[in-house]
Amino acid sequence: MIQPTHSSNNELQFPLSFKHFYTAENAVYGTIALSDCTRSDAHKAMFDNAHDGNPEGILESYKRFGRLKPVFGIPQIVDGKTMCSLIDGNLYADFARTEGLQQVFACIITITNEDEITKIMAQLQSSNHNNYTALFRTIQSLWPIFYKGQGYRSDLDENELDQPRPCGEGTKRLTIYEKIGREIGLSGNAVKFIRKIGLVNPLHFSQIETSRHSLYAAYLACRNEQIGFEPTPPKVKAPNFIRTSTVTPSFEEASSTTTPNYSTSTTTKDVSGTEATPSPTSTSPAMYSIDDDDAEFILVRGICECCGEETNIKISKSTIK
Repeated sequence: MIQPTHSSNNELQFPLSFKHFYTAENAVYGTIALSDCTRSDAHKAMFDNAHDGNPEGILESYKRFGRLKPVFGIPQIVDGKTMCSLIDGNLYADFARTEGLQQVFACIITITNEDEITKIMAQLQSSNHNNYTALFRTIQSLWPIFYKGQGYRSDLDENELDQPRPCGEGTKRLTIYEKIGREIGLSGNAVKFIRKIGLVNPLHFSQIETSRHSLYAAYLACRNEQIGFEPTPPKVKAPNFIRTSTVTPSFEEASSTTTPNYSTSTTTKDVSGTEATPSPTSTSPAMYSIDDDDAEFILVRGICECCGEETNIKISKSTIK
């Protein structure tokens, strides 16, 4: 049995090990024995699986730096003993126990209204549990508080919940999503999207956190899933074959082998020293048979294309067919 602790003069009672050294308007700061700390039911309901993803980084930070802010709790009687029921810092309390610590820095909240404590807990946890699953749990914990003002209407749909509602005594009118968003630092649309995804298909949260999905795209997918709309799978287009005419090339064998044309002219001078008229040589290289010593070869005389000099080429008859 858990209940708030009050003395006869209507003042809150604190655990015996709590040693306070500073008092604020709605809180008292001091040190407390870990044996007098327990996890509150409200914290269990809101963040039961908030650290399932990867608490190793937080624990490593605790090992290096400790906890740079107090654990927060409310005084409650648990099994006849006054305890500090933690609404923030339970992970550190468990870590401190494994490290052999006896006391921790604590802040005991002196507010007793359950709705107000839920709001405080959401504010405290928003910096620690910043994944979408934790945000969804926070929104769900705050939802009954702000839904009371509208009265229970089972026929209200999402569009009607988007309609502005009176906000206290002020003139500004907020939707229920905007009211919750104001408590945890989110826009009204973000609250709406996160709540829809958490209620319909929380698996989208992991896809959002790995950058495979946007929050709005996941919201639309969940809304379509809720109304039974299944997106039409894309149709596979038939293959488009492009046909072109192919011209088969024709090959013709050469009827004869053309002999290269080497043209040259020879300039001669007579005895008197006057230049004679050049006379062209044969336009084709001349073939000569050679002596019997080289009966297997023929001699070809022509002009070299590179240097322009007259040259003789010795060719084996076996290579000529």
